[in-house]
Amino acid sequence: MRSKFIYRYIVLLGCLVLSLTFLKSQDEGVEMMRSRLSLTVIQKDDNKIDLQADFRVRKERSYERMAGVPVIFLISRDSINEEIGEALTNEDGAAILEIEAADWIAVDTQTITFIATYEGNDSISPSDRDATVMRANLALEGLELDSAQKQVQLTLIGTEDGTMKPVASAEVNLYLKRLFSNYKVGSAETDDDGIALVDFPSDFSGDRDGNLDLIAMVEDHDLFSTVRTARKLEWGQKIEEGEQELPPGLWSTDAPMWMLITFIVLMGTVWGHYIVIVLNLFKIKKEGKILTS
Repeated sequence: MRSKFIYRYIVLLGCLVLSLTFLKSQDEGVEMMRSRLSLTVIQKDDNKIDLQADFRVRKERSYERMAGVPVIFLISRDSINEEIGEALTNEDGAAILEIEAADWIAVDTQTITFIATYEGNDSISPSDRDATVMRANLALEGLELDSAQKQVQLTLIGTEDGTMKPVASAEVNLYLKRLFSNYKVGSAETDDDGIALVDFPSDFSGDRDGNLDLIAMVEDHDLFSTVRTARKLEWGQKIEEGEQELPPGLWSTDAPMWMLITFIVLMGTVWGHYIVIVLNLFKIKKEGKILTS
């Protein structure tokens, strides 16, 4: 009797060990998804800064965007990290936090280091990214040389030895804001005075007042990251208001003759086939009655 008890005890103990081993192997088999962050500092002309963190998660063989992920932003000063704020990623996987530059950056600050971090969870690994930039500002001004020739003057200044000075040899891109994406008008490099000139075409359509929304950007600069400015200029062709006569179409009351003829021929052909089919059905029915009689 005692030997049977010991035997059952050993069997139960063995089953327990096997179960724990299986559960442990299952837990170890769950591989955490790797995350990746990139941080862009966008300095704007209204003394504000956008911190944009792009979040990606590796699934299978590629990194995919993920919405609703909390990203924490910090600023590093004197080897101390201070939290600025938190933002959730949108559908494009971007978490954007707008801050007032004057609230976080002193006028005589040479460089600023921002940090974006994701703390991770049970299935996604944590990640972080930092970006060190210098304060900069970009100005946009429209120049009308004559009635037919226009130029956009872009002036870039940046921090040097605690003061703002012109920045040379920086590429500046000029865009025209459109509904779905910005149209690139042109680009130029700043001279020793920090000035870049871009020729502007005169055939763009504006709004009812002829206004055009222009955006100038220094992108992915080694010292300034991204510097952006925007301005509205009355350089576009005005959109005429009121009723405009549209060319005649098939749906209008004054459709062109060739459309009417084509429509009548096609519809006549279709209905002609229907009539032939119905006549043949009656003919078959009549012949069937003759044969049965």
